[in-house]
Amino acid sequence: MRHLTKFWLTLLAGACLALPHTGFAQTELSLKDITLLAENGNASAQVSLGTAYQTGQGVAQDYAEAVKWYSEAAKTGSIEAIFSLAGLTAEGLGTERDYETAFALFNQASAAGHGPATLVVGTMIEKGLGTEIPPEAAATYYKTAAEAGIPEGATNLGVLYQTGEILPQDFAKALQWYEYGAKLGDVRAVNNLGVMILRGEGVEKNPSKAAELFTLAVEQGSTEAMGNLASLYGSAMGVPLDEAKADELYRRAAEQTRNTRTSAGLPDAQDILKIISTEGFTKRALQNAAEAGDTRAQYVLGHLHMNGWGTPQDYVSAYAWLNLATATSGETSVRDRLTERMTTSQINAGQEMSRDLAATIADGG
Repeated sequence: MRHLTKFWLTLLAGACLALPHTGFAQTELSLKDITLLAENGNASAQVSLGTAYQTGQGVAQDYAEAVKWYSEAAKTGSIEAIFSLAGLTAEGLGTERDYETAFALFNQASAAGHGPATLVVGTMIEKGLGTEIPPEAAATYYKTAAEAGIPEGATNLGVLYQTGEILPQDFAKALQWYEYGAKLGDVRAVNNLGVMILRGEGVEKNPSKAAELFTLAVEQGSTEAMGNLASLYGSAMGVPLDEAKADELYRRAAEQTRNTRTSAGLPDAQDILKIISTEGFTKRALQNAAEAGDTRAQYVLGHLHMNGWGTPQDYVSAYAWLNLATATSGETSVRDRLTERMTTSQINAGQEMSRDLAATIADGG
């Protein structure tokens, strides 16, 4: 039988990477048309072009190009451009990482009423990134973001009051902000409410109610809630003892962050292993096809470099080939999963390699 040990709070939200901007994405303008408008100074087109390069949708992902176009749009005062540029600057993608510059840009967007930027300003203050403002000041920004309808602001504020590490511990206020965050739709708030009710923090201890909240959060995809609910089933707290259910939830929690192949008819890992074990297969032939612009070959070659199958493991080369395949297939999950293992310098090097390969392919090899 499992014993109840630790229940997981979901702590900080407010990642520095900017949120995508749609701009012209829903129009019938082609990338060529948008590029022409951007080159002629149209700020909306510049933001849309920056977003295309940032997300790698319809074009090979290229953070340096995204920075270029966001910077141009930012000169016109575009708040979306300023926000997105701040995110890339904070992450060091396509440009040197500079928290002070990023903080100034996020603060500029926040002052203009941009709710997500206000959330990130609070996050950077709490973490001490790019600013020496005392961490307790983060509460003001989280409250402003929450009141602007940003659910993460409410949940982050709840965490500050619950943990008591930055603000004086106040369970009543923590419950208040978690409830508000849950009302706004933040699954983290639902999970954290469950933890407080399970522990009896500011309320009467109620494992059954906690189980209900964890179940609700699990339905919304919370990995923390999966682990929490598994612990309850494994310890018969608030729910009947069910080792099988606990094991299932632990497994789901472990697999939750795993991305899967989506569409475009591209091979999965097992298919790729079959391809490379086929009699007559040579890496040289695969490389030639990839360099001739074959999307499937580029995708397979990326996997070979990523996993070290028949070639030394090389994340930079893997990223470069997967990035090119993504530009035409729209299948982003493998490339994006790979970036979780890479440093920012490796990602930037991979994008530089993508540009070189794309130029070679365009020139006919």
